[in-house]
Amino acid sequence: MALQTDAVQQSCRAIARQMRDYSRNLNLSFIAHHAGQHLESLSLAGQELLSHPAGEQALRLLRTPKKNENSTFMGLVVWREYLLLGLASRQKVMALTTINIGQFESLRDVRSQAWHMAWHAIDLYTRRYDPVYESFFQEGMVMPPTAGEGMASANLRADVFSAVMCSINGDKDTIRRLANTRSMNAMTRNAGHKPEHYPFALAMEATQAALADLMRRPPSKKRQIDAALQIADTIGQTYDEATLKQWIYFCKPAQDMAWRGDDKETILGAAVSTSQDTYIRATGFLVADITRTTPASILTIENHYSPFAEDRYNQKLHEGMVERAFQKAVNAGMLNHSGAAFLVEANEQNQKLPDGHILGWCAAALQAAGRAFDSALASGSKAPAEAARREFEGAADRTTWDALKEMGESIIEQYRQGSAVTFSDLIDFAGNRPAFAGISSSIAFTMKDPGYIKKMAIANDLSPENIPRPAAPAPVTPSAAPRMSAPSMGPSGMGQTSGAAPPLLPRKDDSHKDKQDS
Repeated sequence: MALQTDAVQQSCRAIARQMRDYSRNLNLSFIAHHAGQHLESLSLAGQELLSHPAGEQALRLLRTPKKNENSTFMGLVVWREYLLLGLASRQKVMALTTINIGQFESLRDVRSQAWHMAWHAIDLYTRRYDPVYESFFQEGMVMPPTAGEGMASANLRADVFSAVMCSINGDKDTIRRLANTRSMNAMTRNAGHKPEHYPFALAMEATQAALADLMRRPPSKKRQIDAALQIADTIGQTYDEATLKQWIYFCKPAQDMAWRGDDKETILGAAVSTSQDTYIRATGFLVADITRTTPASILTIENHYSPFAEDRYNQKLHEGMVERAFQKAVNAGMLNHSGAAFLVEANEQNQKLPDGHILGWCAAALQAAGRAFDSALASGSKAPAEAARREFEGAADRTTWDALKEMGESIIEQYRQGSAVTFSDLIDFAGNRPAFAGISSSIAFTMKDPGYIKKMAIANDLSPENIPRPAAPAPVTPSAAPRMSAPSMGPSGMGQTSGAAPPLLPRKDDSHKDKQDS
Protein backbone atom coordinates (compact mmCIF):
# COMPACT_ATOMS: atom_id res chain seq x y z
CA MET A 1 0.00 0.00 0.00
CA ALA A 2 1.34 3.42 -0.98
CA LEU A 3 2.49 5.68 1.81
CA GLN A 4 0.28 8.63 2.69
CA THR A 5 1.77 12.12 2.63
CA ASP A 6 0.37 13.00 6.06
CA ALA A 7 2.04 9.99 7.68
CA VAL A 8 5.38 10.80 6.01
CA GLN A 9 5.21 14.44 7.07
CA GLN A 10 4.34 13.44 10.65
CA SER A 11 7.42 11.17 10.83
CA CYS A 12 9.64 13.90 9.41
CA ARG A 13 8.26 16.51 11.83
CA ALA A 14 9.13 14.24 14.77
CA ILE A 15 12.74 14.06 13.53
CA ALA A 16 12.81 17.83 13.00
CA ARG A 17 11.64 18.38 16.61
CA GLN A 18 14.37 16.12 17.96
CA MET A 19 16.91 18.04 15.89
CA ARG A 20 15.66 21.37 17.32
CA ASP A 21 16.16 19.98 20.82
CA TYR A 22 19.71 19.13 19.81
CA SER A 23 20.51 22.56 18.36
CA ARG A 24 17.95 25.36 18.39
CA ASN A 25 19.91 27.28 15.76
CA LEU A 26 19.70 24.47 13.17
CA ASN A 27 16.21 23.71 11.86
CA LEU A 28 15.34 20.92 9.43
CA SER A 29 12.62 21.42 6.83
CA PHE A 30 11.37 18.34 4.96
CA ILE A 31 9.44 18.77 1.69
CA ALA A 32 7.54 15.56 0.94
CA HIS A 33 6.24 14.88 -2.57
CA HIS A 34 5.04 12.09 -4.81
CA ALA A 35 6.72 11.08 -8.07
CA GLY A 36 5.99 13.61 -10.79
CA GLN A 37 5.01 16.31 -8.29
CA HIS A 38 8.48 17.49 -7.32
CA LEU A 39 8.29 20.94 -8.91
CA GLU A 40 4.74 21.50 -7.69
CA SER A 41 5.72 20.65 -4.11
CA LEU A 42 8.78 22.90 -4.24
CA SER A 43 6.62 25.74 -5.56
CA LEU A 44 4.12 25.37 -2.72
CA ALA A 45 6.93 25.16 -0.16
CA GLY A 46 8.52 28.28 -1.64
CA GLN A 47 5.30 30.26 -1.21
CA GLU A 48 5.14 29.26 2.47
CA LEU A 49 8.80 30.16 3.02
CA LEU A 50 8.45 33.68 1.61
CA SER A 51 7.16 34.88 4.99
CA HIS A 52 10.28 33.46 6.66
CA PRO A 53 13.26 35.75 7.43
CA ALA A 54 15.36 33.67 5.02
CA GLY A 55 12.55 33.15 2.52
CA GLU A 56 14.26 34.68 -0.50
CA GLN A 57 17.45 32.68 0.03
CA ALA A 58 15.40 29.52 0.57
CA LEU A 59 13.54 30.17 -2.67
CA ARG A 60 16.85 30.45 -4.52
CA LEU A 61 17.96 27.13 -3.08
CA LEU A 62 14.70 25.45 -4.09
CA ARG A 63 15.19 26.70 -7.64
CA THR A 64 18.57 25.00 -7.94
CA PRO A 65 18.33 22.67 -10.99
CA LYS A 66 18.07 18.93 -10.30
CA LYS A 67 18.38 16.06 -12.76
CA ASN A 68 16.00 13.74 -10.94
CA GLU A 69 13.40 13.55 -8.20
CA ASN A 70 15.45 11.47 -5.76
CA SER A 71 15.23 12.39 -2.09
CA THR A 72 18.08 14.71 -1.27
CA PHE A 73 19.63 17.19 1.13
CA MET A 74 19.56 20.43 -0.85
CA GLY A 75 21.63 22.64 1.44
CA LEU A 76 21.51 25.29 4.17
CA VAL A 77 20.04 28.78 4.28
CA VAL A 78 21.65 31.19 6.78
CA TRP A 79 20.36 34.42 8.28
CA ARG A 80 21.01 36.48 11.40
CA GLU A 81 18.45 37.10 14.10
CA TYR A 82 19.00 40.48 15.81
CA LEU A 83 18.39 40.88 19.54
CA LEU A 84 18.36 43.75 22.06
CA LEU A 85 17.42 46.41 19.53
CA GLY A 86 20.17 45.28 17.20
CA LEU A 87 22.95 45.32 19.81
CA ALA A 88 23.38 41.56 19.57
CA SER A 89 22.63 38.87 17.03
CA ARG A 90 22.74 35.15 16.56
CA GLN A 91 23.09 32.98 13.51
CA LYS A 92 20.13 30.86 12.44
CA VAL A 93 20.28 28.06 9.88
CA MET A 94 17.59 26.18 7.98
CA ALA A 95 18.34 22.85 6.26
CA LEU A 96 16.15 22.08 3.24
CA THR A 97 15.55 18.46 2.22
CA THR A 98 13.18 16.68 -0.15
CA ILE A 99 11.50 13.30 0.38
CA ASN A 100 10.22 11.42 -2.68
CA ILE A 101 7.51 9.28 -1.10
CA GLY A 102 7.45 6.87 -4.03
CA GLN A 103 11.02 5.75 -3.27
CA PHE A 104 10.04 4.13 0.03
CA GLU A 105 8.09 1.01 0.96
CA SER A 106 7.51 1.89 4.62
CA LEU A 107 7.75 4.70 7.16
CA ARG A 108 10.81 2.93 8.55
CA ASP A 109 12.59 3.57 5.26
CA VAL A 110 11.44 7.21 5.29
CA ARG A 111 12.85 7.73 8.79
CA SER A 112 16.12 6.09 7.77
CA GLN A 113 16.51 8.47 4.83
CA ALA A 114 15.47 11.49 6.92
CA TRP A 115 18.11 10.77 9.57
CA HIS A 116 20.68 10.18 6.82
CA MET A 117 20.02 13.69 5.47
CA ALA A 118 19.98 15.10 9.00
CA TRP A 119 23.59 13.93 9.40
CA HIS A 120 24.58 15.77 6.22
CA ALA A 121 22.90 18.92 7.55
CA ILE A 122 24.80 18.65 10.84
CA ASP A 123 28.06 17.94 9.01
CA LEU A 124 27.70 20.98 6.76
CA TYR A 125 26.65 23.13 9.72
CA THR A 126 29.85 22.24 11.60
CA ARG A 127 31.87 23.79 8.78
CA ARG A 128 30.70 27.33 9.58
CA TYR A 129 34.11 28.22 11.05
CA ASP A 130 36.01 26.74 8.09
CA PRO A 131 37.61 29.59 6.07
CA VAL A 132 36.26 28.03 2.86
CA TYR A 133 32.66 28.27 4.12
CA GLU A 134 32.88 31.17 6.58
CA SER A 135 31.71 33.88 4.17
CA PHE A 136 28.64 31.84 3.19
CA PHE A 137 27.63 31.45 6.82
CA GLN A 138 27.37 35.20 7.34
CA GLU A 139 24.13 35.23 5.41
CA GLY A 140 23.24 33.27 2.30
CA MET A 141 23.05 29.81 0.83
CA VAL A 142 25.44 26.91 1.53
CA MET A 143 25.42 24.02 -0.93
CA PRO A 144 26.62 20.53 0.08
CA PRO A 145 29.37 18.79 -1.91
CA THR A 146 27.89 16.29 -4.37
CA ALA A 147 30.99 14.65 -5.84
CA GLY A 148 34.54 13.69 -5.01
CA GLU A 149 36.30 10.91 -3.17
CA GLY A 150 34.97 12.13 0.18
CA MET A 151 31.36 11.27 -0.69
CA ALA A 152 31.74 7.57 0.16
CA SER A 153 33.18 8.39 3.58
CA ALA A 154 30.50 11.03 4.27
CA ASN A 155 27.64 8.74 3.26
CA LEU A 156 29.09 5.91 5.33
CA ARG A 157 28.98 8.14 8.43
CA ALA A 158 25.48 9.35 7.52
CA ASP A 159 24.23 5.78 7.19
CA VAL A 160 25.82 4.70 10.49
CA PHE A 161 24.24 7.73 12.22
CA SER A 162 20.86 6.99 10.63
CA ALA A 163 20.95 3.29 11.52
CA VAL A 164 21.80 4.02 15.16
CA MET A 165 19.14 6.74 15.51
CA CYS A 166 16.44 4.54 13.99
CA SER A 167 17.45 1.54 16.11
CA ILE A 168 17.41 3.33 19.46
CA ASN A 169 14.04 4.87 18.57
CA GLY A 170 12.38 1.50 18.00
CA ASP A 171 12.96 0.59 14.31
CA LYS A 172 14.30 -2.92 14.78
CA ASP A 173 16.68 -4.56 12.30
CA THR A 174 17.31 -1.19 10.63
CA ILE A 175 21.03 -1.89 10.31
CA ARG A 176 20.59 -5.05 8.22
CA ARG A 177 17.73 -3.50 6.24
CA LEU A 178 19.89 -0.53 5.32
CA ALA A 179 22.85 -2.74 4.40
CA ASN A 180 20.53 -4.80 2.21
CA THR A 181 19.23 -1.65 0.49
CA ARG A 182 22.73 -0.36 -0.26
CA SER A 183 23.81 -3.79 -1.51
CA MET A 184 20.76 -4.24 -3.75
CA ASN A 185 21.23 -0.72 -5.16
CA ALA A 186 24.70 -1.75 -6.32
CA MET A 187 23.15 -4.45 -8.51
CA THR A 188 20.08 -2.68 -9.87
CA ARG A 189 19.34 0.20 -12.24
CA ASN A 190 18.59 3.62 -10.80
CA ALA A 191 19.40 6.52 -13.10
CA GLY A 192 21.15 9.37 -11.34
CA HIS A 193 22.04 7.29 -8.28
CA LYS A 194 25.65 6.31 -7.54
CA PRO A 195 25.69 3.27 -5.23
CA GLU A 196 29.49 3.37 -5.17
CA HIS A 197 29.09 6.39 -2.83
CA TYR A 198 27.12 4.31 -0.27
CA PRO A 199 29.45 1.68 1.27
CA PHE A 200 27.42 0.98 4.44
CA ALA A 201 27.42 -2.77 3.72
CA LEU A 202 31.09 -2.80 4.72
CA ALA A 203 30.25 -1.32 8.13
CA MET A 204 27.13 -3.34 8.95
CA GLU A 205 28.75 -5.64 11.50
CA ALA A 206 30.75 -2.82 13.12
CA THR A 207 27.55 -0.79 13.51
CA GLN A 208 25.72 -3.74 15.03
CA ALA A 209 28.52 -4.20 17.59
CA ALA A 210 28.62 -0.48 18.44
CA LEU A 211 24.85 -0.35 18.89
CA ALA A 212 24.86 -3.41 21.16
CA ASP A 213 27.51 -1.73 23.33
CA LEU A 214 25.53 1.54 23.41
CA MET A 215 22.29 -0.16 24.44
CA ARG A 216 23.90 -1.62 27.55
CA ARG A 217 23.42 1.90 28.94
CA PRO A 218 20.89 3.55 26.60
CA PRO A 219 21.33 7.33 26.25
CA SER A 220 18.63 9.78 27.24
CA LYS A 221 16.52 11.42 24.52
CA LYS A 222 18.69 14.55 24.67
CA ARG A 223 21.90 12.51 24.36
CA GLN A 224 20.84 10.24 21.48
CA ILE A 225 22.11 12.45 18.66
CA ASP A 226 25.46 13.02 20.40
CA ALA A 227 25.87 9.28 20.95
CA ALA A 228 24.98 8.43 17.34
CA LEU A 229 27.35 11.10 16.00
CA GLN A 230 30.16 9.67 18.11
CA ILE A 231 29.59 6.15 16.80
CA ALA A 232 29.38 7.41 13.20
CA ASP A 233 32.66 9.30 13.59
CA THR A 234 34.46 6.35 15.23
CA ILE A 235 33.35 3.86 12.58
CA GLY A 236 33.98 6.37 9.79
CA GLN A 237 37.60 6.74 10.89
CA THR A 238 38.01 2.95 10.76
CA TYR A 239 37.36 2.82 7.02
CA ASP A 240 40.12 4.69 5.26
CA GLU A 241 40.22 5.73 1.61
CA ALA A 242 41.88 2.50 0.48
CA THR A 243 39.19 0.39 2.14
CA LEU A 244 36.35 2.43 0.71
CA LYS A 245 37.83 2.13 -2.77
CA GLN A 246 37.28 -1.63 -2.57
CA TRP A 247 33.54 -0.91 -2.43
CA ILE A 248 33.87 1.42 -5.40
CA TYR A 249 35.80 -1.23 -7.35
CA PHE A 250 32.96 -3.67 -6.68
CA CYS A 251 30.09 -1.27 -7.43
CA LYS A 252 31.21 0.12 -10.77
CA PRO A 253 31.48 -3.28 -12.53
CA ALA A 254 28.26 -4.37 -10.80
CA GLN A 255 26.46 -1.30 -12.16
CA ASP A 256 27.94 -1.92 -15.61
CA MET A 257 26.45 -5.42 -15.65
CA ALA A 258 23.11 -4.29 -14.18
CA TRP A 259 22.64 -1.69 -16.93
CA ARG A 260 23.47 -4.32 -19.55
CA GLY A 261 20.58 -6.41 -18.22
CA ASP A 262 22.27 -8.96 -15.93
CA ASP A 263 20.52 -10.10 -12.75
CA LYS A 264 22.04 -10.04 -9.26
CA GLU A 265 22.94 -13.75 -9.32
CA THR A 266 24.96 -13.26 -12.50
CA ILE A 267 26.61 -10.10 -11.18
CA LEU A 268 27.70 -11.77 -7.95
CA GLY A 269 28.83 -14.86 -9.85
CA ALA A 270 31.06 -12.69 -12.03
CA ALA A 271 32.46 -10.89 -8.97
CA VAL A 272 33.40 -14.00 -7.02
CA SER A 273 34.43 -16.19 -9.97
CA THR A 274 36.13 -13.93 -12.52
CA SER A 275 37.79 -11.16 -10.48
CA GLN A 276 41.48 -11.50 -9.73
CA ASP A 277 41.16 -9.06 -6.79
CA THR A 278 40.83 -10.79 -3.41
CA TYR A 279 39.03 -7.79 -1.85
CA ILE A 280 36.46 -7.60 -4.66
CA ARG A 281 35.71 -11.31 -4.29
CA ALA A 282 35.34 -10.83 -0.53
CA THR A 283 32.97 -7.92 -1.12
CA GLY A 284 30.97 -10.07 -3.53
CA PHE A 285 30.56 -12.78 -0.89
CA LEU A 286 29.61 -10.12 1.71
CA VAL A 287 26.90 -8.69 -0.56
CA ALA A 288 25.67 -12.21 -1.36
CA ASP A 289 25.33 -12.91 2.37
CA ILE A 290 23.57 -9.60 3.15
CA THR A 291 21.09 -9.96 0.28
CA ARG A 292 20.74 -13.74 0.73
CA THR A 293 21.60 -14.28 -2.93
CA THR A 294 23.41 -17.33 -4.32
CA PRO A 295 26.03 -16.29 -6.91
CA ALA A 296 25.68 -17.95 -10.30
CA SER A 297 28.28 -20.63 -11.05
CA ILE A 298 31.11 -20.00 -13.50
CA LEU A 299 29.48 -22.47 -15.91
CA THR A 300 26.30 -20.38 -15.96
CA ILE A 301 28.06 -17.09 -16.70
CA GLU A 302 30.69 -18.34 -19.13
CA ASN A 303 29.14 -16.38 -22.01
CA HIS A 304 28.55 -13.15 -20.04
CA TYR A 305 30.68 -10.03 -20.32
CA SER A 306 32.40 -9.53 -16.95
CA PRO A 307 33.88 -6.09 -16.15
CA PHE A 308 35.22 -7.73 -12.96
CA ALA A 309 37.60 -9.84 -15.03
CA GLU A 310 40.86 -8.92 -16.71
CA ASP A 311 40.45 -7.51 -20.20
CA ARG A 312 41.95 -10.57 -21.88
CA TYR A 313 39.15 -12.73 -20.40
CA ASN A 314 36.46 -10.66 -22.14
CA GLN A 315 38.42 -10.28 -25.35
CA LYS A 316 38.86 -14.05 -25.65
CA LEU A 317 35.15 -14.54 -24.96
CA HIS A 318 34.34 -11.90 -27.59
CA GLU A 319 36.49 -13.60 -30.22
CA GLY A 320 34.78 -16.94 -29.59
CA MET A 321 31.32 -15.40 -29.95
CA VAL A 322 32.37 -13.66 -33.18
CA GLU A 323 33.40 -16.98 -34.67
CA ARG A 324 30.15 -18.64 -33.59
CA ALA A 325 28.12 -15.80 -35.13
CA PHE A 326 29.86 -16.34 -38.47
CA GLN A 327 29.39 -20.11 -38.34
CA LYS A 328 25.69 -19.72 -37.56
CA ALA A 329 25.19 -17.37 -40.51
CA VAL A 330 27.23 -19.36 -43.00
CA ASN A 331 25.48 -22.63 -42.09
CA ALA A 332 22.10 -20.98 -42.68
CA GLY A 333 23.40 -19.47 -45.92
CA MET A 334 24.53 -22.83 -47.28
CA LEU A 335 21.22 -24.41 -46.31
CA ASN A 336 19.11 -21.66 -47.92
CA HIS A 337 21.50 -20.76 -50.78
CA SER A 338 21.29 -17.09 -49.73
CA GLY A 339 23.33 -14.56 -47.77
CA ALA A 340 20.21 -13.19 -46.05
CA ALA A 341 21.12 -14.93 -42.78
CA PHE A 342 24.25 -12.75 -42.51
CA LEU A 343 22.14 -9.59 -42.68
CA VAL A 344 19.59 -10.91 -40.19
CA GLU A 345 22.35 -11.70 -37.67
CA ALA A 346 23.98 -8.31 -38.24
CA ASN A 347 20.68 -6.47 -37.70
CA GLU A 348 20.09 -8.36 -34.45
CA GLN A 349 23.55 -7.42 -33.18
CA ASN A 350 23.07 -3.77 -34.09
CA GLN A 351 19.68 -3.63 -32.37
CA LYS A 352 21.33 -4.84 -29.14
CA LEU A 353 24.22 -2.38 -29.39
CA PRO A 354 22.36 0.66 -27.93
CA ASP A 355 21.80 -1.46 -24.80
CA GLY A 356 25.55 -1.89 -24.38
CA HIS A 357 25.79 -5.45 -25.73
CA ILE A 358 29.20 -5.40 -27.37
CA LEU A 359 30.30 -8.97 -26.74
CA GLY A 360 30.48 -10.84 -30.05
CA TRP A 361 29.60 -7.75 -32.11
CA CYS A 362 30.76 -8.20 -35.71
CA ALA A 363 27.80 -6.78 -37.65
CA ALA A 364 29.97 -4.89 -40.15
CA ALA A 365 31.93 -8.06 -40.93
CA LEU A 366 28.71 -10.09 -41.24
CA GLN A 367 27.25 -7.60 -43.71
CA ALA A 368 30.43 -7.72 -45.80
CA ALA A 369 30.46 -11.52 -45.67
CA GLY A 370 26.83 -11.68 -46.73
CA ARG A 371 27.53 -9.55 -49.80
CA ALA A 372 30.51 -11.75 -50.68
CA PHE A 373 28.41 -14.88 -50.21
CA ASP A 374 25.70 -13.66 -52.58
CA SER A 375 28.24 -12.47 -55.14
CA ALA A 376 29.90 -15.89 -55.14
CA LEU A 377 26.55 -17.59 -55.65
CA ALA A 378 25.65 -15.21 -58.49
CA SER A 379 28.93 -15.91 -60.27
CA GLY A 380 28.40 -19.64 -60.05
CA SER A 381 31.13 -20.28 -57.52
CA LYS A 382 30.93 -23.56 -55.67
CA ALA A 383 32.68 -22.13 -52.60
CA PRO A 384 30.59 -19.17 -51.38
CA ALA A 385 31.48 -20.00 -47.77
CA GLU A 386 35.18 -19.48 -48.51
CA ALA A 387 34.49 -16.12 -50.15
CA ALA A 388 32.40 -15.09 -47.16
CA ARG A 389 35.17 -16.21 -44.76
CA ARG A 390 37.84 -14.12 -46.48
CA GLU A 391 35.67 -11.01 -46.46
CA PHE A 392 34.54 -11.61 -42.88
CA GLU A 393 38.04 -11.92 -41.43
CA GLY A 394 39.28 -8.80 -43.21
CA ALA A 395 36.33 -6.67 -42.05
CA ALA A 396 36.30 -8.05 -38.48
CA ASP A 397 39.88 -6.92 -37.88
CA ARG A 398 38.97 -3.29 -38.66
CA THR A 399 36.81 -2.96 -35.52
CA THR A 400 39.01 -3.69 -32.52
CA TRP A 401 37.92 -4.97 -29.13
CA ASP A 402 39.24 -1.76 -27.52
CA ALA A 403 36.92 0.34 -29.71
CA LEU A 404 33.92 -1.81 -28.85
CA LYS A 405 34.75 -1.65 -25.13
CA GLU A 406 35.03 2.15 -25.25
CA MET A 407 31.67 2.47 -26.96
CA GLY A 408 30.04 0.05 -24.50
CA GLU A 409 31.35 1.96 -21.48
CA SER A 410 30.12 5.25 -22.94
CA ILE A 411 26.67 3.80 -23.56
CA ILE A 412 26.35 2.53 -19.97
CA GLU A 413 27.54 5.85 -18.52
CA GLN A 414 24.84 7.69 -20.43
CA TYR A 415 22.15 5.35 -19.11
CA ARG A 416 23.45 5.77 -15.56
CA GLN A 417 23.10 9.53 -15.94
CA GLY A 418 19.51 9.17 -17.12
CA SER A 419 19.97 9.59 -20.89
CA ALA A 420 18.63 7.26 -23.57
CA VAL A 421 20.85 6.01 -26.41
CA THR A 422 19.71 5.59 -30.02
CA PHE A 423 21.28 4.60 -33.35
CA SER A 424 21.75 8.28 -34.15
CA ASP A 425 23.65 8.78 -30.89
CA LEU A 426 26.00 5.93 -31.72
CA ILE A 427 26.69 7.35 -35.17
CA ASP A 428 27.34 10.79 -33.64
CA PHE A 429 29.69 9.22 -31.11
CA ALA A 430 31.61 7.46 -33.86
CA GLY A 431 31.97 10.71 -35.80
CA ASN A 432 34.92 10.62 -38.17
CA ARG A 433 37.09 8.45 -35.92
CA PRO A 434 38.58 5.57 -37.96
CA ALA A 435 38.30 3.12 -35.06
CA PHE A 436 34.51 3.42 -35.14
CA ALA A 437 34.00 3.66 -38.90
CA GLY A 438 32.87 0.04 -39.17
CA ILE A 439 30.30 0.50 -36.40
CA SER A 440 28.74 3.67 -37.82
CA SER A 441 28.60 2.34 -41.39
CA SER A 442 27.09 -0.95 -40.20
CA ILE A 443 24.37 0.86 -38.23
CA ALA A 444 23.59 3.08 -41.21
CA PHE A 445 23.27 -0.02 -43.39
CA THR A 446 20.89 -1.66 -40.91
CA MET A 447 18.71 1.45 -40.72
CA LYS A 448 18.22 1.26 -44.51
CA ASP A 449 17.69 -2.50 -44.67
CA PRO A 450 14.12 -3.33 -45.86
CA GLY A 451 13.86 -6.24 -43.40
CA TYR A 452 14.75 -4.00 -40.46
CA ILE A 453 12.38 -1.24 -41.65
CA LYS A 454 9.52 -3.74 -41.93
CA LYS A 455 10.26 -5.14 -38.47
CA MET A 456 10.24 -1.65 -36.93
CA ALA A 457 6.95 -0.84 -38.70
CA ILE A 458 5.34 -3.95 -37.21
CA ALA A 459 6.68 -3.06 -33.76
CA ASN A 460 5.24 0.45 -34.07
CA ASP A 461 1.87 -0.92 -35.16
CA LEU A 462 1.80 -3.10 -32.03
CA SER A 463 2.71 -0.26 -29.66
CA PRO A 464 -0.03 0.54 -27.08
CA GLU A 465 -0.84 3.94 -28.55
CA ASN A 466 -1.53 2.37 -31.96
CA ILE A 467 -3.77 -0.46 -30.77
CA PRO A 468 -7.43 0.54 -31.30
CA ARG A 469 -9.49 0.70 -28.14
CA PRO A 470 -12.81 -1.14 -27.92
CA ALA A 471 -15.85 0.96 -28.67
CA ALA A 472 -17.45 2.59 -25.64
CA PRO A 473 -20.84 1.12 -24.60
CA ALA A 474 -23.93 2.99 -25.63
CA PRO A 475 -24.88 5.66 -23.09
CA VAL A 476 -27.76 4.92 -20.76
CA THR A 477 -30.60 7.44 -20.84
CA PRO A 478 -31.24 9.20 -17.52
CA SER A 479 -34.77 7.77 -17.27
CA ALA A 480 -33.50 4.21 -17.59
CA ALA A 481 -30.45 4.57 -15.36
CA PRO A 482 -30.72 2.93 -11.92
CA ARG A 483 -30.52 5.24 -8.91
CA MET A 484 -27.40 4.72 -6.79
CA SER A 485 -26.18 6.44 -3.65
CA ALA A 486 -22.90 8.34 -3.99
CA PRO A 487 -19.90 6.55 -2.45
CA SER A 488 -18.27 8.16 0.57
CA MET A 489 -14.97 9.87 -0.25
CA GLY A 490 -12.03 8.90 1.93
CA PRO A 491 -8.97 11.09 2.54
CA SER A 492 -6.38 11.19 -0.20
CA GLY A 493 -2.77 12.23 0.08
CA MET A 494 -1.02 14.54 -2.31
CA GLY A 495 2.09 15.40 -1.97
CA GLN A 496 19.26 10.04 -4.44
CA THR A 497 22.52 15.63 -8.19
CA SER A 498 23.10 18.74 -9.93
CA GLY A 499 23.32 20.78 -13.08
CA ALA A 500 22.00 20.30 -16.56
CA ALA A 501 21.74 16.92 -18.24
CA PRO A 502 25.04 15.75 -19.78
CA PRO A 503 25.44 15.52 -23.55
CA LEU A 504 24.71 12.16 -25.10
CA LEU A 505 27.85 10.14 -25.79
CA PRO A 506 30.48 12.94 -25.91
CA ARG A 507 32.82 12.83 -28.83
CA LYS A 508 35.69 11.61 -28.31
CA ASP A 509 34.96 19.17 10.63
CA ASP A 510 35.30 21.93 15.44
CA SER A 511 32.15 21.69 17.44
CA HIS A 512 29.31 19.73 15.91
CA LYS A 513 26.56 21.77 17.53
CA ASP A 514 25.83 25.26 18.64
CA LYS A 515 23.32 25.70 21.41
CA GLN A 516 23.67 29.50 21.43
CA ASP A 517 25.41 31.60 18.75
CA SER A 518 25.50 35.24 19.70
